[in-house]
Amino acid sequence: MPRRNRIYKDSIYKQINKENKQILSNDVLEMKSNRKTEKTIYQYATDIKMFFC
Repeated sequence: MPRRNRIYKDSIYKQINKENKQILSNDVLEMKSNRKTEKTIYQYATDIKMFFC
């Protein structure tokens, strides 16, 4: 199921500092290892991306 994204644009997210992207990636991996649901991980990542943009 494709997810719509109307909050931030991928073109803007591509310009974000690589270190910030790595921090988000590490947090997502940690949540997966703690067995968080996919919806929780998706919502968290989307919120952080909105903050970055």
